[in-house]
Amino acid sequence: MDLKQAITSRHASPACVQYQPELEIEITHLEDSIASLPELAQIYNPRWLAIQLLENDEALLAESRKNWKPVTAMKSISSWPIRDTVL
Repeated sequence: MDLKQAITSRHASPACVQYQPELEIEITHLEDSIASLPELAQIYNPRWLAIQLLENDEALLAESRKNWKPVTAMKSISSWPIRDTVL
């Protein structure tokens, strides 16, 4: 596969970083919740979005305040500190 084909291919699988077990549990909980929300899961990879929420990604959190009402329920799922002002 040449470089152009690799860049434009939709068949490339994303890299999956494995975090410490405690964090993986939190990621999985959020990932499952996100996957159950088609309006989010169709736009974002659920694992990626879970990690971004746990990292308190400013741009993503601002978007969640405006458009993702179901995300507010995810705060109760995670024991990690997702910013209170966001959700």
